[in-house]
Amino acid sequence: MYCLSTAHFALSLQQNLIAFFDQHAADGGLTILNDQGHPLVYCQITIEVINCLLSDSIVCWRTWVLWGRSYKVIAPPALCIIGGFACGIGVIRAFVISPPGEAVYSPEIVRWFSGIASLTCIANLYAVSAISYKAWYVINSLRVLKNSAQGHGYHRTILLTFIESGAVYSVALVSLVRSARTPLSYEEQDHPGSIMASSRHPEAYVRVAKPSDNAAVTRVLTRAFAKDPAMNWYGGVTKLVEDINSPSPTDARSMRNLSWFQEALVRLTVLVDGVVTVVAIPRTDTKANPPAGTTTGEDTPDEEIVAVSLWLPPGKTLDVGPVTVFRSGLLKVLTGWGYGGVKRVLFEFSPAVERSLEKSFKARGLERLESWHLLTVVVDPDHQKKGYSSMLMEEGFRRTSPKPVHLEATTPANRDIYAHLGFEIDEVHQFGVGQVDKDGIRAKGEAATGYPEWIMTKVRYPSSQLLICNLTTPASPQWST
Repeated sequence: MYCLSTAHFALSLQQNLIAFFDQHAADGGLTILNDQGHPLVYCQITIEVINCLLSDSIVCWRTWVLWGRSYKVIAPPALCIIGGFACGIGVIRAFVISPPGEAVYSPEIVRWFSGIASLTCIANLYAVSAISYKAWYVINSLRVLKNSAQGHGYHRTILLTFIESGAVYSVALVSLVRSARTPLSYEEQDHPGSIMASSRHPEAYVRVAKPSDNAAVTRVLTRAFAKDPAMNWYGGVTKLVEDINSPSPTDARSMRNLSWFQEALVRLTVLVDGVVTVVAIPRTDTKANPPAGTTTGEDTPDEEIVAVSLWLPPGKTLDVGPVTVFRSGLLKVLTGWGYGGVKRVLFEFSPAVERSLEKSFKARGLERLESWHLLTVVVDPDHQKKGYSSMLMEEGFRRTSPKPVHLEATTPANRDIYAHLGFEIDEVHQFGVGQVDKDGIRAKGEAATGYPEWIMTKVRYPSSQLLICNLTTPASPQWST
């Protein structure tokens, strides 16, 4: 037990060093401290479970010895230990299969923890009671036989009984269980009022988008990017959208303009032979209407699109000719964002990103056009924190491996998630300085700090990801526009 405790302490120290020195945990966001799917985390949990079962077994053994090696007496705590072993396996498994960014702790882990905590408390309370009674009985009998009762003998009897029974450990264990609180995920720390209400839909699955999904895909992208600083900067937004479900007239206009851009981006991705994938779940409300300011249309009758990703394969870019621009509907974006929006996208953002990519790929000895470009991966705000983005990323890595993948992250939270998935930061750009604030909203003076954007590239695939990536690669979509 001492060796296990030492190993646990060493892992905990390594976890904190990584979190505060490598991942800058003081700045918030997803770190190894609140990422339950990290190997260091579930290794510590494994040690804790083993230590707990060993401690319970020792207490049970002491009960067995003091009660004359009677197996009947230790049957209840022994059954609790067996049940605790099963719950311990469940806890460890739940940690191991957790997707990146999953709440610490997820509902499944809380259930397994509750099981093992309840069983170990019952086993300890039973064993302590049995040992205490036997110790008190023996000590009291010896005192009577020796006829040596003293004024302080009663207190000494209580003290010896308390120590002999192992009650100190049991009381500490029960106090720990009672005082435990479920920490929040990194997303919940940033948004205290937002708590995970439900888990991933059991029938959710990833598929390539169909032409009939166009409106639904655009709607998800628009809702997910309604408050994104980059999109606000592109569109010259003067006021942050407050409620995407019931937008004000000004917010509805901003979302409408954004939907035109997202629709054009989806069409353009398909026109250059890119890949659009979605997470679909069974539809629960066939009469639900999209909020004002978004493109309307029909989903697959029995399915709802809850997450979307856009991928450009190696050798493909969005640098296209006028015919493709016309077919994609990008000209419509001009009526919403105006020349200023097009200028920000084409002449300020894109060249800076390309320079960073060229420099980083050259430093690695790689060709920039021999990589995949993850344009975006988003989840509808009503379905976030359920692991849908992880589903899209896992499916995407099957397609991209072993080629590099690059992307742009516009928020610290997204940056941290991508870093967890193996993306490395190539360069950080501060866009819109002197024009917008940190949310991409028009501002002046000291408030016009601009917003950061991280250029990131994934070059290496862990062996576990390579095993998954060797599976059959899904075909590219055939989407007529």
